Amino acid sequence: MADVEWLKALAGARLGPQGFRANDPEAVNRLARARIDDALHALSEEADMACCIHNDHARSERAIRLLPLPATSGGGLMLLSGRAQLSLVRETQPGGMALLETVLVLRGFERRVVLERRYTPCSDAFGSVVWMQDNSLLMNYELIIKRLMEDLTRAACEDQV
Repeated sequence: MADVEWLKALAGARLGPQGFRANDPEAVNRLARARIDDALHALSEEADMACCIHNDHARSERAIRLLPLPATSGGGLMLLSGRAQLSLVRETQPGGMALLETVLVLRGFERRVVLERRYTPCSDAFGSVVWMQDNSLLMNYELIIKRLMEDLTRAACEDQV
């Protein structure tokens, strides 16, 4: 689906010596901030749909459950599969916010962290937001959910070996 707000900002932009400049840079900044603030909600919706599709095609022991994390703890989501769990939470840092993914495996009464990733938002001149994973890969919501589900499934399968 086309990003209508991004296209409107592009249509009204002026080209200068240092690239495009939006007609209303403050409106573009507000749009980007709103999209960043809404990230966990949007990711939860993507994860819900992805879990339904995955579970329709997976064996029962490989099913993935989605649990929302309460807003009192900053909000986020948790994915569970077997003895593996993945949480994605908002992390406030000096330069803004990021999303922190933590994958852990439960063995007996021990919780062992097997993976941590950080997703940092990046915005272009027209309010589009992508997420940088550990300073290397730019991702949208769909790619983040694919990465989360792959990380969880890998941890669950490796735990069974």
